[in-house]
Amino acid sequence: MRVGKSLVWGVGCTNPRDLSSVGAADPLVRILEKDVLPTHQRCQAMEDLVLEVQLSHTHGEVKWYKDGEKLQDTGRVRLEEDGVRRSLVILGATGKDAGEYLCDTGDDSIVFFITVEVPEPPVTIVGSTGAMAHRCLVAGEDLVLACELSRPDAIVHWLRNGQEVHPGERVQVEARGVLRQLTITGAQPSDAGCYICDAASDRMVTNVEVSARPVCIVNKEEAQSPLEVQEGDSVTLVARLSPETAAVQWQKDGQTLCSGGRLLVCSEGPTRSLTIKQAELGDGGIFLCDAGDDEVHFTLHVKEAPVLFVNKREEQEKLLVLEGGSAVLSAITSTERSDVTWLGPRQAAVAGERCELRRDGRVHSLIIHNVAMEDAGTYTCLSPHDQMQFDVNVRGGRQGGSGRARGSPCSGSEC
Repeated sequence: MRVGKSLVWGVGCTNPRDLSSVGAADPLVRILEKDVLPTHQRCQAMEDLVLEVQLSHTHGEVKWYKDGEKLQDTGRVRLEEDGVRRSLVILGATGKDAGEYLCDTGDDSIVFFITVEVPEPPVTIVGSTGAMAHRCLVAGEDLVLACELSRPDAIVHWLRNGQEVHPGERVQVEARGVLRQLTITGAQPSDAGCYICDAASDRMVTNVEVSARPVCIVNKEEAQSPLEVQEGDSVTLVARLSPETAAVQWQKDGQTLCSGGRLLVCSEGPTRSLTIKQAELGDGGIFLCDAGDDEVHFTLHVKEAPVLFVNKREEQEKLLVLEGGSAVLSAITSTERSDVTWLGPRQAAVAGERCELRRDGRVHSLIIHNVAMEDAGTYTCLSPHDQMQFDVNVRGGRQGGSGRARGSPCSGSEC
């Protein structure tokens, strides 16, 4: 008894007596009804292959050949007889059993052409252990996942967190021979996840982590030299970052600096800047730009601005004062934080009961009371960086009382 699925090809005989009568009339051993036998057949792998013929005589002998080699009755190959039936049975056919089979009676023969359809072996990923692999990248690096398959015609699908990955601007899916590769250019933290190369019968799983790229300040060398600015001018400290999306904090003496008043904090592209408007002497010091992963220090020196006289003209101030009156000489400095010195006609410091010095903000005044003829001459107001001169003329002839006259520039015949 044969167990399992079998394919049987052959011809039938309706009445054994008819076969006897055929054999009596024809002593030659012939194969009956050869023209209806299926000589080209397909067999599925692991099925039993059965080739069967019926002879004209029960005593006829046959020999079976495969591709010219005689077959013997062995474990997998069975040669069976049942009356006029002669059968070749191959148990659990494989691809090697495909070929050309000859059934030869000596007087007659028939050839069977057999194809054994062997299913493709399951696709496997070469070197895969089934365990999850781990990849760690820094943002901006390329993510490359590749696997080698057991055969080149296999189809795979790439998945991320269960969703199929499709080619795009930064995503490339390649198939070269047995190689399958997924490339993500310039990976970002949002590209992290569980990636699967799915080959249906096998898969490769990779857990990908993408950490943010460390912030780097790329112009640190520019900050090595101290910055110098003159009092009253504006100055801007600049740091350039990579990547340009990073945030920074500006600090001085441990205090965080924000926009407001004379300070302006800006962010544009990769540039982070701190602008100090109308710098003061107290603004000097060390400024810190802190980007978390990196930092840079700026040293700022604020030089004292020169004290200039803003109401100074190209020519000397000329004043005409009446004898006995009062003369007021005024000089306006460029900054309130300044001291001046007044010198009289003989370059001596102004002093005396009739002299009064006043200061109102940036306005410095010398008032001479009860002007006398000897008070005429050139008066000079000195600052550390500038000087302003006044040419005082006194007109004689006191007229009533102690009137007070403010000198003013004169020209032409008045002088």
